[in-house]
Amino acid sequence: MTLSQFLTYFGAYLQTTDPKVLGQLNNFLLLALGRVGSKFRGLVSEAVATIAPMAGGVMPLPSGIFMCVRLLTVNGKVVDWVSQSVLAELIQAGADVGGSSGQDRSYFTIVGQDFKVYPEPALSDLVTMVYLGFDPADPAAMLANISNMLLHGAAAEANLFQGDIDSAAVELKLFGADLDAANGKDIHGGTINMGGVR
Repeated sequence: MTLSQFLTYFGAYLQTTDPKVLGQLNNFLLLALGRVGSKFRGLVSEAVATIAPMAGGVMPLPSGIFMCVRLLTVNGKVVDWVSQSVLAELIQAGADVGGSSGQDRSYFTIVGQDFKVYPEPALSDLVTMVYLGFDPADPAAMLANISNMLLHGAAAEANLFQGDIDSAAVELKLFGADLDAANGKDIHGGTINMGGVR
């Protein structure tokens, strides 16, 4: 569903002809995204990023709100996640023997807003990351994954705008159910480690 399709459907969903309301549809959608962000640390949306290798093997995480890595590859070969301390030990072991320790395998860890790959990829290598996250500046990218959540959140905002508290309460309950379903799948079930990989 495109942003335009969503806004057309959303306008019809509200069942109003009030131009003040219909003129604010995009703002209601942005408010719904804010409501999601305040309830949920990140929108569970799988994305793929191609990241240019950098000297030292340290590269920035994708922009927007980043949750975790599902898969990291260098030239199509899977890179294994390890903790920062284990990566430091691997790097030290490689230095002790005068090369990369465990050269047949590659490893990575997340440090702040960056991730480090060892052995260091060549600048010509292709680094690809499949991750969970979202860009709050691009609501259209979220519609494929959480259109129902955004619909109910935006409808709640529209009803509050009109002073219809009862309808807003119904939409907020639906929004809450959508949010619980998203949280339950990926957070409460324990399949995401916020400090590492899925």
